[in-house]
Amino acid sequence: MNAKSLCKFTIATLMTSCASAHCVIVDTIGSASKAHGYGMGANLNARRDGSGTAFQKDTTVFAQFSTAAAKGCGKTHMQADRRVCGAPGYDPVLADLNNDIPSSTERMVSQGAVPAAYPGTLMNITFHQVNQDGAGPFRCIIDEAATGLKWNNLIITTQVPGNRGLNNAAMVRNLMTIELPERLDCRGTFGAAKSVEGK
Repeated sequence: MNAKSLCKFTIATLMTSCASAHCVIVDTIGSASKAHGYGMGANLNARRDGSGTAFQKDTTVFAQFSTAAAKGCGKTHMQADRRVCGAPGYDPVLADLNNDIPSSTERMVSQGAVPAAYPGTLMNITFHQVNQDGAGPFRCIIDEAATGLKWNNLIITTQVPGNRGLNNAAMVRNLMTIELPERLDCRGTFGAAKSVEGK
C-alpha cells in the first residue's frame, strides 16, 4: 500500500460535520504487517489525561467541512495556536502551514510506523477523543493515486459513536474499523519500494 495514500486515507477520517473535531488518531493497524501507525501531526508522548486546550495541541483540524474539498492532511491545533499573540510559539506564518506530509511520512517510515493492509481486508483505527466535540460519526476516503485529487469512499464496519461530531464522552478511546475494497490499486512509492500497488 502506498505510504502517501495511506496518510491521506487515515487523516481524511477526521473530516466530519465538525471540521475541527478534538480527537487524535493514536493507532492504526492493518492485515499485511504488524506495524502500528498514527495520525499526521499526532504526538504520541502528549498527555491524554485532560480535556482542555493544553490537551488538544496535536489534534489535526481542517479548513473544509466537506470531504470533497479535502486538501492535504490538515494542520495541528498547535499550529493554529501560533495565531494567538503572546501565546508560546506565536508565529502567524507557521500557523497557516499544513502538516508537512513528506517529513511526517519519512518520520513514520523511520519509526516503522506505516501500517499495511491487503485489499478486501479490515483496518483498525483508534481515536483518542479529547472532549465532547471529538466524537463521530466519521467518513473515510482514500485516494489510490496519492494525488489528493480523486477520492473514493470506504465502508466503515465499526463507527465511532456520536451525532454530528458530538457526544457526552471525553478522554476516551474509540475504535473505528474500515473495509478496504477488493480491487485496490494504490500507486506510488514507499521508502525504497517503487510502484507499490495492491489489486
